[in-house]
Amino acid sequence: MVRHGERVNMSRAGGEKWYKDPAWMFEPVKLQKRTITPEYMTWNVPLSAGGAADARSAGIRLAERVKRGDGKVDHIVCSPAWRCQQTAHYMAVELGMKFVSIAGLHECYRKGNGFADAAEKRFGKGAFPPWLTNKELSELGLAVEADFEDESTPTRVHETADAYFKRMKVM
Repeated sequence: MVRHGERVNMSRAGGEKWYKDPAWMFEPVKLQKRTITPEYMTWNVPLSAGGAADARSAGIRLAERVKRGDGKVDHIVCSPAWRCQQTAHYMAVELGMKFVSIAGLHECYRKGNGFADAAEKRFGKGAFPPWLTNKELSELGLAVEADFEDESTPTRVHETADAYFKRMKVM
């Protein structure tokens, strides 16, 4: 299990106002069906350059262990958050494989969690936040299986752990 690399909104990378600071700001990302603006990125925050380097380094270290025979990696699965998708991408590249994305963020959506409260304010109670699709991630050059279809229902704002497990068919 690996946590995502440093986000652009971390104090070392650019801070909370990174999207207004020309030194850290991204240009809008144009995709076939939509454009992702810096304002959207304030919710679905990408990796900083340092975070991308850390993710590559983690992938290199893991690939070295696999080459030595210290286990193997059959699948890389991550949450739909852009920074997690990027982290998984860099690790997949170093391992010479693709990864599958999955919407499993129940812990982020508990009531009172700052992330959940921000998502509810922005998208509405019970809304489905607009994660990047696998096709969009592939369009961005990430090593995802573009045609993978997650058959679980999307994560809702303020989802409970019980609802998550039922949705993911774990219970």
